[in-house]
Amino acid sequence: MKQMKVLLMASKTLSLMMEDLTTLLDSMDNNDLIMDLDDNVISHLENAQTQLDMIVDDIDDGAYEKEPDEDFEEWN
Repeated sequence: MKQMKVLLMASKTLSLMMEDLTTLLDSMDNNDLIMDLDDNVISHLENAQTQLDMIVDDIDDGAYEKEPDEDFEEWN
């Protein structure tokens, strides 16, 4: 499924971005900037990745699969 591949790539990209930002924060000595980046950027990236991973898990579990019409004989 092409969509799943794109979602997994997006999750990996978010993870790499957070790693890069964490490395950058470790090299900074401006505590106000560090706190602002952590509160306003990294926390939102973490939340986005969590939500994205939950959607991927839901897709794996079949949560978005359409059920057949009620008139479909084999379904009843």
